[in-house]
Amino acid sequence: TTTTTTAVTAVPGLTGATAAAAAAGGFRSISSPSAEADSLAWAWMERLPPWVRMLQAVHWVDAGLNSAGVFPQGSEATVLAQVCAQTGLRLAVHQTPRQICMQRPWIEYELVEFVRFLWRGGLQMPVHWYAWDQEVGMPMHFSPLLHLRAPPPDDEDTSFGLEIQESWASRIFSGEKTVETRSYPLPLQYSLRRCIVIESPRGGLKEHGLDCARLTGEVVFAPGFYYASAVQWDLDRDRHCVDKSSTEFEWSDESPKFGWEIIYQKKYDEAVVPEAGQLEREHRSIFIIHPRG
Repeated sequence: TTTTTTAVTAVPGLTGATAAAAAAGGFRSISSPSAEADSLAWAWMERLPPWVRMLQAVHWVDAGLNSAGVFPQGSEATVLAQVCAQTGLRLAVHQTPRQICMQRPWIEYELVEFVRFLWRGGLQMPVHWYAWDQEVGMPMHFSPLLHLRAPPPDDEDTSFGLEIQESWASRIFSGEKTVETRSYPLPLQYSLRRCIVIESPRGGLKEHGLDCARLTGEVVFAPGFYYASAVQWDLDRDRHCVDKSSTEFEWSDESPKFGWEIIYQKKYDEAVVPEAGQLEREHRSIFIIHPRG
């Protein structure tokens, strides 16, 4: 419980050993590259060897190390983003639960911060999950090699969405609400991917029907975390924004609470009305969004 609480107060969105290591300064920051780092990136760009400009894509395939440095951070990420902008280089991550469930918490931290940095900078790198429904172990480590997906340049990766009531969606898009809360954990395969926000009126689609659904924007969630106590829930109130007076969403000892940290959000200029049959409920409030037409 102590380390989980640290995840909320010191390093939002991280849990357990991941939060403890980050709070202790064990990870390099990627949050805001300095002007000096940006200048360094451009200087490095000028010295790129010719073969780098011939690359079409870079894939991380269940990458892991026994120390920090798995995914680019800070000026390294700045350089890579600029290389992509200059050359059209595409990036993709192919991940299994093994790397982020082992006693190497820096892997999840670096992956989340790398994805956060790229998406907020306009580089929408897909993360593809493999073997998420298998027991964690060495065999799953080779699953990406057997089923590798190398997406084409126009891969939108927008095949699923989450129902969120209008009042909460508006607070997410304003940046006020940075953690969505549910009574069930975020399925790992839906983390670090584009998720379409399916807005519904108060009472939800079960009460009003799918005809009331509107696609109003998109978010990206980090892997979810568990609220272990009412104290932890209360300490995180500034992020999940649930009022103490709420009879529907406030903490209850009778129901578990899970946090889904939002690392990227974008509101559409105009809401999209889904076609009949386009939304298919997959799990609780998660929907598969079929192609139009």
